[in-house]
Amino acid sequence: MSDTRPIDVSKLIDDQPLRRFHVALIATLFLCMIADGYDIQSMGFAAPGIVKALHFDRSMLGPVFSASLIGMLIGGPLFGWVGDRFGRRTALLSGLTIVGVVSLLTAAAESQPQLLILRFLTGIGLGGVPTNSVALIAEYAPKRMRATMIVIAQTGITFGSIMPALASGTLEADYGWRPLFIIGGIAPLVIGLFGLLVLPESLKFMIVKQWPAETIAKVARALDSQMEGDAASMLMVPEAPVKGARGLGIAALFADGLKWITPIIWLLYVSCYSVNYFLHSWMPLVFRGEGLTIGQTAVAAAMFDVGGVLGALTAGRLVDRFGVAPVVALCVTACPAIWLIGVLGNSVYFLSAAIFVAGFCLIGITLSMGAISGAIYPTQIRAKGIGWASGIGRFGSIVSPMIGGWLIALNTPVSQLFLAPVAPMLLGTAVCFVLMRLCVRRFGGRHLIAPSPAAAG
Repeated sequence: MSDTRPIDVSKLIDDQPLRRFHVALIATLFLCMIADGYDIQSMGFAAPGIVKALHFDRSMLGPVFSASLIGMLIGGPLFGWVGDRFGRRTALLSGLTIVGVVSLLTAAAESQPQLLILRFLTGIGLGGVPTNSVALIAEYAPKRMRATMIVIAQTGITFGSIMPALASGTLEADYGWRPLFIIGGIAPLVIGLFGLLVLPESLKFMIVKQWPAETIAKVARALDSQMEGDAASMLMVPEAPVKGARGLGIAALFADGLKWITPIIWLLYVSCYSVNYFLHSWMPLVFRGEGLTIGQTAVAAAMFDVGGVLGALTAGRLVDRFGVAPVVALCVTACPAIWLIGVLGNSVYFLSAAIFVAGFCLIGITLSMGAISGAIYPTQIRAKGIGWASGIGRFGSIVSPMIGGWLIALNTPVSQLFLAPVAPMLLGTAVCFVLMRLCVRRFGGRHLIAPSPAAAG
């Protein structure tokens, strides 16, 4: 080619139509998320069988449930660092491998200490899967559909979380609880092997890290088949170094205009995770205590995830068009919907409607935050930014079920019990509004489009 000027890889990606490359990427990462969602929920469905087969007291499983959440708290930041240092693909596949191997070992566990350690290690692996999946999609998706593509892949977590119930109902009566973890071990290993064959490394990451030119050119031609070899060698990432940071450690998450954005994102993650886990943990038990049958409870609780999938897909499209503003609206709507869950009594239809709206808002907010974080943080620290936000958010998921248990032990009326998750949701609404204002200032408008080097800072 006669024109040897550098080619802006961000513009190249943004100008691409939706290709088979993008569909394959989303489909593969959706499968990764399914494996992640399955293993997050598998212990809850295996618990009754474990108590019966290993002669545990139910209280002994409390620390086991918490162990995976603590592992995810550590795994998010850890694999965020791995993703920024060695590549998103490497970190993602490493996380899946840990989940698969440790889940198979869990199927052979014979004691509570063994389960405790193995679920902690599983949580570490689980923390790396969504972190690097989001980073990888964020660096290949055209800006006009970035949030939508991220959210579609993340909905795999919701579908995966439903599957342990199906596996338990099909297999546990005849084969016990161990097959749940055998499935949870084999699936991520198979998906990881498939990902090893088909998943590309992030093009932006490879350019920033100065990978071999032929490797970069191969991936660039897979993205754009019309690109010639010499053109691929001229690709560059037009992002300035993170200003005000020495190296790319955690301090970089607070540099270059991120001083307030990062803690605001962390607070929003804590708020959303605390409400999600409060409702997931206590709705079935509370509903049964209020007189609903097993079938009515299952239908009502399922509305949370049904609404969540629809809410996430809707929120993804709105975030692409309007930035953070739709997430603020979802936060505002979630507050009365959560409160209504506690005051509608045993009216199954009205209760299911309130739960549907709550799931629509809460899961829509949670999955949209991955897309927002992926847009806010630059390539050099993207996986780290997403990983730390997700990891810090796990504090909410650990603490909120404990608060719910304490309130139930105090015989708190149901109408007051569901005011507890409204409090962090109100906090989330306030900080989300602040985040919207900060993003408008950072990006020069409502759209979450990374500033050019000249505009950054």
